Amino acid sequence: MSQDLNKFLEKVSQEKLKEREIILKEAETKKDEILSRLREQAKNYFANFKEKEKSKILREVEEALFKAKLEKKKLILQERESLKEEALDRLRKYLSENKNLIPKKKIVSSAGEEQVQLELEEFLELVRKKAQKELDRILNEEI
Repeated sequence: MSQDLNKFLEKVSQEKLKEREIILKEAETKKDEILSRLREQAKNYFANFKEKEKSKILREVEEALFKAKLEKKKLILQERESLKEEALDRLRKYLSENKNLIPKKKIVSSAGEEQVQLELEEFLELVRKKAQKELDRILNEEI
């Protein structure tokens, strides 16, 4: 009987070991599947995170470039206006010293036609209006 009992216990022990191995293999497989999914999720998360960060940095760089270009254009436009004003000031000074260069205008009335010298500021305003398009064309080339 003791021999039968030993065989029975040995058989039960072997079955339990086999069940244990099967359970361990299943657990190992489950563990590998879970780790694989976690690695994939982590990989996707960090890939998305890197893309988001890259996009954010690109937006910041583009915004900084845009602001720098605007500032550059603003400075150029200010310089252009300054040049226009300086040119008119020089013309004003030159014409105030050489009033004979200021043209005359015709005034037609019922009494007849008469030529009167333009006032300096009146002539400068005419020059400004006529030259504005040409100045803009010259100065407004691509910044």
